Amino acid sequence: MVLDLGKLELVKNRGDKIIARCPACAKTGGDKAGEHLVIFPDGRFGCVVYSGERGVEHRRWIVRLVGVGGPYCWE
Repeated sequence: MVLDLGKLELVKNRGDKIIARCPACAKTGGDKAGEHLVIFPDGRFGCVVYSGERGVEHRRWIVRLVGVGGPYCWE
């Protein structure tokens, strides 16, 4: 897994996914309910506010904030 779950806030399991406060959104005062970050069983993750192509930089920011060392795939 690319993200360190121990660094996340408001972590909860929803079925086979993990939902948490998006650390990038939190840096700007957002996602107070802790529902933006979704982590899938295969390790893929994303912010529901910044999805797809427009979310590439946002996902990079998430990894810089709560990532585990190593190479990453952004697509």
